[in-house]
Amino acid sequence: MSELVSRRRLLSTCGALGIGSLAGCSGFLGSEESLGSWPMTGYGPGNTAFNPSASGPKDSLSEAWSVSAGDLRSDAGVEQHLTPHVSPPVVADGSIFVASWEGISGREFSTACHLHKIADDGEIAWSSDPLTSTVIVAERPVSLSVVSGTVYVVAPDADHETGLWALDAESGDILWEHEKYALGDPIVRDGEVIVQGNTDIGTVYATSTDGSHAWTFSATTADGDVVPADGTGAADGERTYVPMYGGGIVAVDRSGERDWYTDEFLTDQSGERAALRSIVAGDSIYASVGMITVSDGKLVALDPTDGSVRWEFKPDFDAERRQTALENVPAGYNPGGLHLGVYGKPALADGTVYMFGYELTESDLGEWWHKDTPEYMVPKFYALSADSGDVEWTVPLDGLYPGMFPIVADGTIYLSVAGEEEGQLLAIDADSGDIIDRMSGYPSVVTGVAVAGERLYVSEFSGDLLAIGPT
Repeated sequence: MSELVSRRRLLSTCGALGIGSLAGCSGFLGSEESLGSWPMTGYGPGNTAFNPSASGPKDSLSEAWSVSAGDLRSDAGVEQHLTPHVSPPVVADGSIFVASWEGISGREFSTACHLHKIADDGEIAWSSDPLTSTVIVAERPVSLSVVSGTVYVVAPDADHETGLWALDAESGDILWEHEKYALGDPIVRDGEVIVQGNTDIGTVYATSTDGSHAWTFSATTADGDVVPADGTGAADGERTYVPMYGGGIVAVDRSGERDWYTDEFLTDQSGERAALRSIVAGDSIYASVGMITVSDGKLVALDPTDGSVRWEFKPDFDAERRQTALENVPAGYNPGGLHLGVYGKPALADGTVYMFGYELTESDLGEWWHKDTPEYMVPKFYALSADSGDVEWTVPLDGLYPGMFPIVADGTIYLSVAGEEEGQLLAIDADSGDIIDRMSGYPSVVTGVAVAGERLYVSEFSGDLLAIGPT
């Protein structure tokens, strides 16, 4: 174990990354995991981004403390050639856990990955021994869960040999390392840790919480090639729902056997096939389909027993008016196809689904195009009935794109939108859509957010960790 005690503040950097019965899945975690905790990247196995036990900061959006990337860095490499990274945070009993690593300029891989435990006052309690000698450099390659006193770390190494680790949450000691490669966010459910594999291992597999192998599921092509997972999955008490590379969702039962598969919903409003990005499991399975500036976006609700479509939501717009807008784009400029709809990871709380999206500007289309800002896309935030997909309310947003996707606690939604130079963090009333509070100077891009107790914990793109709420 190595103690990191130096404190050095690095300048934040911006990037242009787009960043009920089962709502919150607290029933899978147990009361000891719910109080003052955010156990997984999406809170629970259902990936709902809703903490039913936290109060959150509400109208107290101000910085409580921060831990700089310099405090979390390893001792490898030369400073000017390193780019710091930090995983999304998870929280247990008021302690925050993050992993850190540094990208190395000119190399495909990064430095070693370390896990850190941080007390609720921002002091680093411990930093683990290296988990890998190198980490694959990709968008958010390292992810954590913390359940029943154990931290599970997915840290895929560059040799594609290992990737899943278990550490003692109290001491930071390494308990075990699974011999199979792992990717994605670890889902902990009823004594199992579920992770994504690759074409050599299988689409998705599970270990017992003692590190022994439980089951593997492999989706295959007609030629027998394994199809990897692609995106963020979810689980409920009966199945694991996995987004597939190339589109579609496969539902895997508790023994690792395929239950059903569907890809019938993967077309956008223009009839083109669109990407599936994220899955949330509640009384329905909610699938976000589409990518900003690449395709139209929509939200689809599926029956968890067979994958049939219950409803779809996509904002209404006039197709002829969009075509007129496209025809008014000056020669030489690419508007990205003028794609509209709802995008990214939704949040599910108390019978309502919350999601970010874009609609077409209502201004004169003869004057709409500006090369420096995408003023044709008007950002909005939507509250939808989880049962029917009907719109409960919408609110317009000031910003260009979401800096983080929504999370919910105690009747308040937390969402950030990025501007041209900095972002804003918003606290939004979940019932009415009214903005309760806003925090300027918020990072334009973050890699993950958790809400536990009265605070938000934010992993910044710059590699810093930020606590927002009462001091």
